[in-house]
Amino acid sequence: MRRTALLGLPAVLLLAACSTTVAGQASPAAPTAPSAPTAPSSAGPSDADRAAVADLFDGLSRSSRSGLAEHAEYMAEHNHPEFTYTADECLSAFRGAGLEDGYTVDYVADTDSMVPDDGWTLGADLGRYAGLEPSGEVYVLPVDVTQTFRGTTDGYSADLHAAILDGTAYFFFSCDGA
Repeated sequence: MRRTALLGLPAVLLLAACSTTVAGQASPAAPTAPSAPTAPSSAGPSDADRAAVADLFDGLSRSSRSGLAEHAEYMAEHNHPEFTYTADECLSAFRGAGLEDGYTVDYVADTDSMVPDDGWTLGADLGRYAGLEPSGEVYVLPVDVTQTFRGTTDGYSADLHAAILDGTAYFFFSCDGA
């Protein structure tokens, strides 16, 4: 029972803070004039977009091996510019969930399965960012997450969002208090 509680705490924080769990929804497309041609708003991810998103998640994994402060800093620096948190807010959320140095997390992003999520907006439960439709090209992709905390390892899969804006990849990890 204690093992489940220890694993559950960071999993809840990260799932609530990091995944599609940064809840959102696709918005209906705006109506077009009857004579206007309709075309998909996204042709899909380019190889460069896939590589940028893979590098983004790889960097997040590496940052966790350097301690909570470095992990919080990377998360804050690589969140979408319209979805900002400070490193202190991220660190406070981690510590509020009972995490400490020694916690690590590995993200394996399946960029081959990455697809556009046109019109995606952040969920109504995200306080200051509720309803935000972020700029850039937004994608959803499956990510395998493996956490190690106090000698115990646990994993799960989640569909996460990432965006490409001006050639740079960003994610949407909430650092609101747990």
